[in-house]
Amino acid sequence: MLESTVTAYVDDRRARIEKRYSAKKRGKRAKPVGDSIHNVSLQEIRDQQEEVITETRQKEEKAQVRTARSLVIQEMKKIKEEWRQNKEITVDGVKKKASWSQWLEHTGKDVEYYSMETQRSTMHQMLTQKPDSFIIDTQLPAEVKEAIHNASYAPKPLSAMDWTALAGSDDSITFQLDRAPADEEEEEEEEEEDDDDLPLFEPPLMQIPSSPPVTASSPRLPSLPPEPPSTPCPIRPQHHISGIQRIKSIITEARAAREASPGG
Repeated sequence: MLESTVTAYVDDRRARIEKRYSAKKRGKRAKPVGDSIHNVSLQEIRDQQEEVITETRQKEEKAQVRTARSLVIQEMKKIKEEWRQNKEITVDGVKKKASWSQWLEHTGKDVEYYSMETQRSTMHQMLTQKPDSFIIDTQLPAEVKEAIHNASYAPKPLSAMDWTALAGSDDSITFQLDRAPADEEEEEEEEEEDDDDLPLFEPPLMQIPSSPPVTASSPRLPSLPPEPPSTPCPIRPQHHISGIQRIKSIITEARAAREASPGG
């Protein structure tokens, strides 16, 4: 009885697991992604194959040019070695040593040698020539011209311009042609008000010794008489005086009072 119960439980569990795995899984189909490296179209594969074939053909052509150039250089070396071994030529029955150009002209090999020199120079240019890194296309497509025409009659040309018509363009740029929001203006005004509320820093008064130093028997400075009362005037805003200017004015007043005293 126990064995049959366990066997039935195991069989039922196995059947439910198999049913679960064999069920169709919805929403799991692979979808192509635009920037995925595995998403390659048939046209891209063909273009890549054409690039590989073109590159291989160019390498083979350059190898053939190098082989032909090496053969030309060997023939030129042979002619020059022949001149080095025998530089003597006979002119009007007289033997004399000739220069390289004279020897070529006398032996009639100047045309052959200069022709090989021209071939070598041409093949050298073919091997060292580099393709243009970029091409500037100054002709606008018809779609771009139409987009410019339509945007020129719109209320906001920059916003109405269709930048997708340009090859390799990015239309993710946003042009903000309106005024800044009112919240930003209020924040700027609050910052200016906070700057106005800042207190001005006034350094404390410092007692600086006089020059020359005051002796113990020096007379005291006379006290100034009080000013007579006058009609109060409206208070005018005074300019802020820095601490250094205030100290200088105190020293100047002290010296003037000391000189005006009888013992000064």
